[in-house]
Amino acid sequence: MKRLQTLAAIVSLILPGPVAFAAETSAVAAGGSSEGEVRVPGGALHYAVLGEGEPLLLLAGGPGMPPDYMQPIAAGLGTKYRYILLDQRGTGRTRQDVLDTTTVNLDTYVADVEALRAQLHLDKWVVLGHSWGGMLAMAYATRHPGRVQALVLVASGGPTLRFMDYFFDNQVARLTLEEREIFKYWSDPARSAADPQRALYERFRAAAPGYVFDRKVALLMAAATPPQAFSAEVYNLMMADLRARAYDLRSALERLSFPVLIIQGRQDPVGDSTAHEIRGSLPQASIQFIERCGHFPWIEQPEPFFRDVSTFLSGAPR
Repeated sequence: MKRLQTLAAIVSLILPGPVAFAAETSAVAAGGSSEGEVRVPGGALHYAVLGEGEPLLLLAGGPGMPPDYMQPIAAGLGTKYRYILLDQRGTGRTRQDVLDTTTVNLDTYVADVEALRAQLHLDKWVVLGHSWGGMLAMAYATRHPGRVQALVLVASGGPTLRFMDYFFDNQVARLTLEEREIFKYWSDPARSAADPQRALYERFRAAAPGYVFDRKVALLMAAATPPQAFSAEVYNLMMADLRARAYDLRSALERLSFPVLIIQGRQDPVGDSTAHEIRGSLPQASIQFIERCGHFPWIEQPEPFFRDVSTFLSGAPR
């Protein structure tokens, strides 16, 4: 029953727009909910807070996705935490006058997370990042280790860009012939350059079954996701920045000592090797693989996901 409810929730929670607290988050929201902004040069970051308790930051993937689709995590983990959802630059309700290489890069995104912590007057918080959000969480932790109580990396990209060599191949290998043709069509460089937002959207829709173990989840995601749900401009700018800086967090991660959980679906296209690459730089980290599960484990396999995350957080030092 819980799995069916969570599958249904993705239809509404993946849509952009003002945070709409779904029925299954009502118990969390009953503890208090609010929204606010953090002023940054050239704009303001939007954030939402659900519930009361120990602060837990939820960082969305993409790059370029708003965090609404992560609300079921708050529902599943319950009322023990205060969930903080940040609309990263160029996404959701965050306002930014200019989106270019000076405003969308790893440095500004890390600074944004720290600015949010400071405005909320938090000494430390748990940081949970999904996909690209896991990469941002790791980068933030290396620069502000004293502010992180524990780190939860869900289906995270790696400490380098090595995983990008096979991520899309793993996706495409699971697609039907028709889906592969659509993905190839919208991957054409000229077509992508002419309309990057449409191209990214169509590639996502075609490749959705490659993200998950259960194709029903992919059909729900594809049907529920409108073209404006994520920003191609943000994605392209951030990926260009990561490549230009030769993104590599491995040596910086080795200096961290707080608890880390790496949790990933066994059928995630990000690959088992990516989790092990992260673990190679974080000897204190534990890895939990979830069987019959892809890139969204709280949707496909909520019971083992919430059990493993809750167990880890209950043992993390306060």
